[in-house]
Amino acid sequence: MVLVTVVCVIRHSQFEDKKDVEIIPVASHSLDASTKLLPSQDSDAVRGVVVELHGEEYKDQPQKSIIELTCDRTEDVFAP
Repeated sequence: MVLVTVVCVIRHSQFEDKKDVEIIPVASHSLDASTKLLPSQDSDAVRGVVVELHGEEYKDQPQKSIIELTCDRTEDVFAP
């Protein structure tokens, strides 16, 4: 079992000789997760899942992370 408590974005920027790295917490603590299925456009089959994680405010902006998990239709998968 994997327990995720913080999801972060790492933003890199560089201007001339100055490099900057900022770590932004986009979802934390309870994560307030929601999911939805991605339907295929050409059939009733499911194409994947979207997971949305909500976080607290960072620099007065509400944060969230959207993760899209899609099925690779080029691979054959056989369940035992």
